Amino acid sequence: MKKNTLPKLDFELLHRGAYRRLGGAVMLVSGILLVLAVTAHYVQIVQKIAGIETDANHSTHASDRGKPANTEETKAVQEGVAHLALPWGTLFSALENVHSEKITLVSVEPDAQKNTVKIVAEAPDVYKMLEYVRGLSHQAKLKEVLLAQYEVRFEDANQPVRFTLSASWGTVP
Repeated sequence: MKKNTLPKLDFELLHRGAYRRLGGAVMLVSGILLVLAVTAHYVQIVQKIAGIETDANHSTHASDRGKPANTEETKAVQEGVAHLALPWGTLFSALENVHSEKITLVSVEPDAQKNTVKIVAEAPDVYKMLEYVRGLSHQAKLKEVLLAQYEVRFEDANQPVRFTLSASWGTVP
């Protein structure tokens, strides 16, 4: 008696052989060409940037020789540098260390020349305002915390208190 056998099924979807090797070679060559093209483009960009920087340096030196320094421009640059050199981290950490979740800071305006900061904030009531001012005055990083003004905002249904205070900071270690 003869057994009934089914034909052998081939489930390999990728045929191994010349096509596979050819596909790999094409991918390799394409990758190498792409790398070469990107490298050439990068070299062109670097050369353009170098040319622009050289032109900028020549024009800056030429204009510097013929013109005296403008004191207003110099002052503005110095103020900008002083503003950037503010101890922002120290100021913000001092403001954040006061634990009062009900206070909303409206603005923080530091003055680098005077080492002072003006703070405008809102509190739900006068007691929370005074608690916040007291908390700021206990911060080692701030000195001379003064309540400059406050007003109850009657037009708002919750009637919050908007207040302005000033503080100074010493030399930041």
